[in-house]
Amino acid sequence: MGLLAEKMEFPEGLEPLPFDPKSGALERARLYWPIFNLAAQAVEAQPHLFAAIGYRETRIQNILGDGGRGHGIMQLDTGSFRGLFQPGMPVWFWKEPTINIPCGAQCWQDKFNYLGTNTDLAGPALFWFATAAYNCGEGNMSKVWSAYQGELAGLDIWDPRFWEICDSRTTGHDYATEVFRHYLWLLEQFPE
Repeated sequence: MGLLAEKMEFPEGLEPLPFDPKSGALERARLYWPIFNLAAQAVEAQPHLFAAIGYRETRIQNILGDGGRGHGIMQLDTGSFRGLFQPGMPVWFWKEPTINIPCGAQCWQDKFNYLGTNTDLAGPALFWFATAAYNCGEGNMSKVWSAYQGELAGLDIWDPRFWEICDSRTTGHDYATEVFRHYLWLLEQFPE
């Protein structure tokens, strides 16, 4: 699963987007790359996707965020991922990268599977709708698909309108687009 990077001309607004060099995130991505890689293998995706999500969520920092509800690099949210959090589990457990990153990958896979079963999305459109769902939930993305399924049928991921629709319910209305652009940049930084 995933998209192969090729040297090409990218449409405006969809070109690879580097990490902020002052953030230290590229060094952290290198540090955690073996974990991103194992997590991606488990769900048959590319590690670049999960590193890009981790960058958007926390700049690949192992933090407790979102008012104490978001845990670790992948910001596993106690509200969104209730099944993962059991009473009495210590916070450090979910911040541990060897747990947090694979759980984030599995949560993405769950959203991918849900949307693949409950919509007619397929291929790259499904891939990136699942990424948007990581941010705003598969229920929201099912509603987006329902509202725009006719229009989406005529779009591909290189059309800016696809991203406008895909991000219509995400944080900042740019979550999946930004993850996609960081993903493209990471394909250059970590060639397979």
